[in-house]
Amino acid sequence: MAKFYPGDIAYIVESNSKVRIVQVKSSAGGFCVVAFLDIDGEVRLKEDRLFASYEDAEEYLKKSK
Repeated sequence: MAKFYPGDIAYIVESNSKVRIVQVKSSAGGFCVVAFLDIDGEVRLKEDRLFASYEDAEEYLKKSK
């Protein structure tokens, strides 16, 4: 599991159906607050829900189906 820092770009799997790009706003205690780059909004997620690359997120998505 990668450690993410404020300003990092990461990827999440949303609703087990698509990959979204986000930017890390803060990280503490195993959680990250991330902002969506394509729409306004932020969400707090466990750090293990973030992926360092689009390919890693896509691979996870393929395995989960």
